[in-house]
Amino acid sequence: GLNLHSPYLVEGLPNVSAISAGHRHNLALNAAGVVYSWGSGVGGKLGHGSELSTCRPEPIQALKSFRMCQVEAGANHSMALAENGSVFSWGAGDGGRLGHDDEMLQARPKLISGLRGVHVQKLSAGSRHSVAADHKGNLYEWGTCEDRHHAKP
Repeated sequence: GLNLHSPYLVEGLPNVSAISAGHRHNLALNAAGVVYSWGSGVGGKLGHGSELSTCRPEPIQALKSFRMCQVEAGANHSMALAENGSVFSWGAGDGGRLGHDDEMLQARPKLISGLRGVHVQKLSAGSRHSVAADHKGNLYEWGTCEDRHHAKP
């Protein structure tokens, strides 16, 4: 890959309000709530329906009907939080890191049904797990459980 030794302006991203960098991929959110992704598409983590990579930010079409308020890039997965508290995830599903009750690759954002009815306010994506906090201060986690990092026995 290309090594950049000094910052450069990323073109095509109007009014950026949030950003997140994962393993060789990036997510950005603009003020209108539109999510953009670019970088390595391995594992479907860009959310464009394939594993193709792109060096230019592209809006994630599957999320365009929602107004998003947060983006999180994990190592090989990505997540976005909608203003209504719904959480979407996509990318590599091994270890359950996507929260879809399976380990399947998702090349497009998919609603995490296990959080249906929960008004999530914050997200964080780790390398192989994810966490979310709701408006009541409750914490939810899913994904690979190594060395008892998860609270659930």
